[in-house]
Amino acid sequence: MARASEVETHASLPPGGGSKGPPRHYFTMIPNVVDNMGLSVAEVRLYLHFKRVAGEDGVCFQSYKTKSKECRMDERTIKKAEKELAKQGLISMRWASWAASHGTKMLEVRINKEIWERNDWRFLAVTGVTPMAECATSGELQE
Repeated sequence: MARASEVETHASLPPGGGSKGPPRHYFTMIPNVVDNMGLSVAEVRLYLHFKRVAGEDGVCFQSYKTKSKECRMDERTIKKAEKELAKQGLISMRWASWAASHGTKMLEVRINKEIWERNDWRFLAVTGVTPMAECATSGELQE
């Protein structure tokens, strides 16, 4: 439950969260196109986890044990889901070079930001209007 000071702080923000946009501490945005990709439940769950942990353009450095615990999936399922997410272009993976010097192996998972462009093109194909043009005509981009 939110403390009163947190509620007051966020309640006092102007609509849209001020000059830097809405605060993103308590939600994660997922492109609609991800729902149309035919991903399994495990793949969607893992992608949501990566988006929450890494943010829009961040990197996730979690062990398989941590991912398994937080996603409530076994490590084999996570490895399989990671491969499919990479195949679909949603993430990229590589072994973190710094981890070897610490005596461990750590997989670096990076969120692919280009998914938003793919999402926009799908929106354009369906509606004939780009999302930004729709916002401009509705007045949402006014300063």
